[in-house]
Amino acid sequence: MTDRRQFFVLMGALAATPACALADQAVAFPYGQTFVAESLAGTEFADTSRPTLHVTADGKVNGSAGCNRYHATAKVAGATLAFGPLAMTRKACFGAGGDNERRFAPAIAATSGWRMERRTLVLETTFGPLRFRRS
Repeated sequence: MTDRRQFFVLMGALAATPACALADQAVAFPYGQTFVAESLAGTEFADTSRPTLHVTADGKVNGSAGCNRYHATAKVAGATLAFGPLAMTRKACFGAGGDNERRFAPAIAATSGWRMERRTLVLETTFGPLRFRRS
């Protein structure tokens, strides 16, 4: 076969492949990695005490909300993601860490989906995209 013909055969095969089959090759949720929050709805978190997120394969979630520690459960099904109720420590939080927490905690509790954009984990929330980088 000529290179040109091979190209057209390959393109025809891709065009005939159902979209759902291509979606099955999507990236798996990044269990077992720790992520540091970068921004919420385009507004960056303060560098001091950035929130973190760690989700294990058995659905356990933990991290820092910016000041207090939290834990919860996670349910991942394809591109959907839902967290169970957040349990948090109750330290008084002032300054940048407290400001980060007041933005982060309600947003992560309102998560409905996730996706990877290169090395960035993006959670879809009712407050806007919550973006994380790998730590």
